Amino acid sequence: MFDSGNTRTMDQSGQEDVFIENGMSEKVDKNNVKGKKRIKCLRDKTAPRLPHSGYIQFLNDRRAQFRFENPNLPFAEITKVLATEWNQLPADKKQLEKMN
Repeated sequence: MFDSGNTRTMDQSGQEDVFIENGMSEKVDKNNVKGKKRIKCLRDKTAPRLPHSGYIQFLNDRRAQFRFENPNLPFAEITKVLATEWNQLPADKKQLEKMN
């Protein structure tokens, strides 16, 4: 009568009937999403890390020099200035940063 998977039907109250394999129905309220939590993917600690993007490499390379030239600027301001520099770079220079 029922297939092996869960089947779902919706009634007018916004609740959903979920028919579990044994044929019993369970009410699931679709309007109440507060209780749902996102399941975090566990990262393999032995897996190699991905290389930094070209933007991050650019920031790391330029930050030390820029901080030496402007020692009293806060970190956030330095990052904003370097971000505008990155946005003004032509695409071919950005590709070179990614390769380095």
